[in-house]
Amino acid sequence: MRKVPNSNVKAWMRKSFCCFVLFMGIFAFYPAFAAADIFEILDPAPDSPYFYPYGIDGNKMVGRGGGIGYIYNRCQFETFEMPDARYTLPYSIDGRNVVGIYGDSSGNSHNFLYDGSNWNTIDMPGGYVTDIHDIDDGKIVGTYNEIYDQEYSGPEHGFVYDGLTWTTIDVPGATQTCAYGISNGRIVGSYSDYYGIHGFIYDGCQWTTLDMPGSNGYTICYGIDGDNIVGSYSASDPSQYAFLYDGSEWKTLGIPNIDCVTPHAISGNYIVGECWDKDSIGSGFIYTIPEPTTICLFAFSGMCLRKRTK
Repeated sequence: MRKVPNSNVKAWMRKSFCCFVLFMGIFAFYPAFAAADIFEILDPAPDSPYFYPYGIDGNKMVGRGGGIGYIYNRCQFETFEMPDARYTLPYSIDGRNVVGIYGDSSGNSHNFLYDGSNWNTIDMPGGYVTDIHDIDDGKIVGTYNEIYDQEYSGPEHGFVYDGLTWTTIDVPGATQTCAYGISNGRIVGSYSDYYGIHGFIYDGCQWTTLDMPGSNGYTICYGIDGDNIVGSYSASDPSQYAFLYDGSEWKTLGIPNIDCVTPHAISGNYIVGECWDKDSIGSGFIYTIPEPTTICLFAFSGMCLRKRTK
C-alpha cells in the first residue's frame, strides 16, 4: 500500500473543510439561491382579449376565451364545443375526460362529461342547480343548491359523484359547503360559518380546516394534486392573494403588479388561474413551481469533497 504524504492529507482536509463551510453557507441562505418561481401571463384565445384556464392535466389546459371553450397546450388553441350547445365551458381535465357546463337551446345550463368520444349530460337528480368543478380518476366533485322557488335557492352543498351515486358532503356545523377539487379521493373546497369563509380538506372520514395564517377570515381551497393545495385568501388590504400549501408549509405566490388572483387548479409543478391588475384588466396565468435545489447543493458538495486518486 502506498503511503500518502502528510502534506497531501492536510491539503485535502483544508479543502474539505472549506467546501463544507461553503456548502453550509449556501444551505443557510437556500431561499436566496433557490430557483425563482416563474409567473407567466397566458396568450389570449383567438378573437378574445383573454384566456382563463380552469383546469390543467400535464401540459393541457381547459378554459374559456369569451364564451367559447378551449383546450390549450401553450402552443395551440383547440376549440372545445359541445354539438348543438349555445355555449360550452370546460372546467377540469383528467386524461381524456373533460367536465364542465353547457347551455341548451332554451338557455338552461347543464353539466357534461366528455370522454374523448361521447358527450354525456350529468345533472344531479331532483332539479337542483348543479355546478361541476373537478374530476379525478372517474370521481367528480362540485356544488349544488336546493331550489325553494323560482326566485330563491337554498345554501350550497358539496357533492361527489362516482358515475353511479351522488353523495352530499357538508362540513359539520357549516352554513354552506363548496367542493372545488379532488385528488386521490381527497376533496378540497370551502365552507362558511359565523366567523367567515374557510378552506377545508376531506379524506372521506376526517374534515380538516385550512386557514391561511394571517388571513382575515377568508380562505378558499380551489385545487389539489397529491399533497399540494392551491387557493386564495385575503388579508388586511383589499387585495386577494394566491397560496400554495404542501401539507406543512404555507406560501404566498409572488405575482408582481397583480391586485387579485384566483388559482383554479394545480398539476405537478404547474398552477393555472386568472388574475386582475389594478386597472381591473383580467388575464389567465400559469405559475411554475421550481424544483428543489437541495439535490444540486449536495452534488456540488460531493464534487468539492471528492479526493483525486493517482
